[in-house]
Amino acid sequence: MKTNQKNKGTLLAVLVAVFIFLILIIIEVIIYNSIMTNKRNELAETYIVIEDRISNIIDTNFNILKGFSAYVQTTNQFTEENVYQFLDILFKDTDTFIRNIGIIEDTTIVWNYPYESNQAAINVDLLTIPEQRDLVLRVKNEGITLMTGPVTLVQGGIAYIVRMPIIRNNDYYGQISIVVNGEKFTDFLDETADLNNVNFKIQSDDQIVYDSKYIAHENDMIFVLKNDILKWTIHIQPDDGWALSNTWFILLPFVFALISILSGFKVYSMYMDNQTNIHNAYHDPLTNLYNRHYMYKYAESIFNIATINQYKIGIIVMDIDHFKNVNDTYGHKTGDEILISFSKKIKSDLRKGQEIFRIGGDEFIIILENINDIDLLNSIAKRLKESIKNYSIIDNEDINITISAGVAMYPEDGDNLDVLYNSADQNMYQDKLE
Repeated sequence: MKTNQKNKGTLLAVLVAVFIFLILIIIEVIIYNSIMTNKRNELAETYIVIEDRISNIIDTNFNILKGFSAYVQTTNQFTEENVYQFLDILFKDTDTFIRNIGIIEDTTIVWNYPYESNQAAINVDLLTIPEQRDLVLRVKNEGITLMTGPVTLVQGGIAYIVRMPIIRNNDYYGQISIVVNGEKFTDFLDETADLNNVNFKIQSDDQIVYDSKYIAHENDMIFVLKNDILKWTIHIQPDDGWALSNTWFILLPFVFALISILSGFKVYSMYMDNQTNIHNAYHDPLTNLYNRHYMYKYAESIFNIATINQYKIGIIVMDIDHFKNVNDTYGHKTGDEILISFSKKIKSDLRKGQEIFRIGGDEFIIILENINDIDLLNSIAKRLKESIKNYSIIDNEDINITISAGVAMYPEDGDNLDVLYNSADQNMYQDKLE
């Protein structure tokens, strides 16, 4: 029984420890999700700032392009001198990333601004440049304004190019292109990332527009920057990544495990203490047999079952003959040893459904289930008496004891344990006289 209680206590302790650990882990997960949600919300707010910053640069260049396009398509004095004069006025006191502006007749570059540094591209047919061919034809054929990049320029270097069709007299004339300095724009994007403590990648269809220090992660947020000339997909992440770097947060599972184990030990200790208290409340401290207190609970239950199932209960009351003389002769320590040995012997002689109780001193009661014959009850009492008579009660000690026993039957001799006890006690008295 003690081993069984230990096993139950161990199982309960393990279940409690696992339960507490899971609860603590769930709490940590909730905290983690809350932190990650806050990070995503902050990142979404940061993206708005980044989008506004990038859009301002693109819109500035696009507005210049639209202004120049309007001039080209409406002026009657479409000469190189007039174009350069207009662009000088347009760019005066402006700070853009524009490297140069070109005019393309059909698909061939005919003018470039500023004049001095961009003449290498004059008379170059862009259809001969594979990297720009598709974009030039799309602007020509679809009549739309597009931005692409980064591309390698005819005159050298990397740039982003905005192309807009020129319509003169309702016919396609050519295109205007604004070449945005690739290095300056990349520096601008780097600065944008650093200012906002993020890493991001810009992608246009299958082409990477910008990618610096970006390593993809499943938690990354994806936004779309779209306007009249482009559609960019922007992948963005915190510059310190998504993993929580706080040492305390990483160590929490180990702390939770320790708390869970200690809680399990505490539950085990409390359970075993409770079982000990229950055991002590219902057991005799010397013989470890059930005591008088538990006997009444047991009897009440057994009698109810017997009434329902219509069978009888046998009661045997017994004590050790002349036990006071044994104590006086051999001492109380030996007397205790006799009581312990006697209890073990009687208990071992009983069968299933037969339970012995120590009610005080050298007096014991045995309650036997489903005993329907008084003769059978008497024979059991006789067998127990003979068993003790022939039993060496204490090893290496020449001590023999005998017992007296009285019996009673439920419900013939009484309908409660006290009445049955008195009846059996009278029979035991007769047994002593015999």
